Amino acid sequence: MQPIISPWIIYFINLTEPIIIVMAIIAIASLICLLTNLDDEQFKYRKTFLIIIVISLLAVVLVPNKQTCYKMLITSYITTDNVKAIVNKENLKAVRDGVKLDLRDIVKAVVEPVTDSIIKVQKEENK
Repeated sequence: MQPIISPWIIYFINLTEPIIIVMAIIAIASLICLLTNLDDEQFKYRKTFLIIIVISLLAVVLVPNKQTCYKMLITSYITTDNVKAIVNKENLKAVRDGVKLDLRDIVKAVVEPVTDSIIKVQKEENK
């Protein structure tokens, strides 16, 4: 049985943040080297350091972070066919019933403590 999402994709998604950090460090180090040798006329690697800085900063800006990669992966699996397969009438009724139950539980969990505290305060005021 084939996995829906390749484990390699998850591995490479987890590598995006270290790549961003390494590229930022490279850009900073190159900028420091460039600035420390700015007055030196013999320094012949100015263009090289400028290119490294530009490429590193582009990578920092353009490489998506882990969260964005997961969002992109999820949205690639959301198609109209998949949504239609999931949301048939029976499933939709079950989802609606589940949402109603969850909503009731949430309201109950929020309202009950508030009403209990109001009743408690009123009893204390009446004493």
